[in-house]
Amino acid sequence: MKNILLFGTGDGARKYLLKNGANLNILAAFDNDLNKHNSFIEGIKIHSPKEINNFDFDEIIIVSQWAKDIYQQLVNDLNIDKAKIIIPAKKDIKIANRPFEDDKTRELARKIIIHISKNAIKNNIPVLIDFGTLLGIVRDEDVIKWDDDIDFSITEEALRIDFSLWLKDIMSEMDSSINFRIRTKTIENKNVSYVLELEDSLNEIRFRNFTTSISLRHNIGGYSKHLPSGGMWYAPKEHFDKYEIIEWLGHKVYAPNKYKEYLTFLYGDWKTPKKDITMADYANLRKVEYSDFMNLGIGYEEIK
Repeated sequence: MKNILLFGTGDGARKYLLKNGANLNILAAFDNDLNKHNSFIEGIKIHSPKEINNFDFDEIIIVSQWAKDIYQQLVNDLNIDKAKIIIPAKKDIKIANRPFEDDKTRELARKIIIHISKNAIKNNIPVLIDFGTLLGIVRDEDVIKWDDDIDFSITEEALRIDFSLWLKDIMSEMDSSINFRIRTKTIENKNVSYVLELEDSLNEIRFRNFTTSISLRHNIGGYSKHLPSGGMWYAPKEHFDKYEIIEWLGHKVYAPNKYKEYLTFLYGDWKTPKKDITMADYANLRKVEYSDFMNLGIGYEEIK
């Protein structure tokens, strides 16, 4: 069995250990957060990255959303052999197991996208498909089977109304057999993220669980900043200070302005399907310090 080191000790690390820990010989974990040094994660001691070369290991696995920065740190600062560095697929640091591989769940995802988009266009509220949802609709004309959630983005323009109330009202109209629990994340008295969770009111297992996220973006300094991530995801602001309407399955949906150029900025070669995407596969990610990310807060509160 290989001797393994883990870099990263947050939520992704815990989920990776839950899925894979029993089959790995993990010697130690490492983190750039000084406050975590000499503490433990699932019984594994957390060390400073400066101690990595004190260990005799076969692989070091990066289980953090800062994968690109950590990779460069390992190679450039610590002279770790690139062949020993592993960045797992996003699915391996998440609990979700590709819900859209189930046909009924995928159909429900289509209905949610269409329902939100139809009401957004009807009420002139730009709620734009984003990330993997945009990619699937543009490239495959469908929800990607190996995606794990639905993504929308909004700008401050959508907040001219009580967006929480609007979202709650339209989702209550969609399907009486499904309860939609809506939670929101607030930073500096502003709701920056809305997360829709599903509950089958018939108490039957008719679909797999997945979430629908609506994230606030803010244009600043020539870029559109994705606020829930602290701007780790960003794009030229031209993609979000305007929007386009595209046809999909006989319906209209809002999309970012020049959405194909945006997909190139986000993914690089977005036309070639890649099933197991890692954090390192994003073409452009802004560095966000761990301390800054934690200052954003991690709590979500349910909208009653």
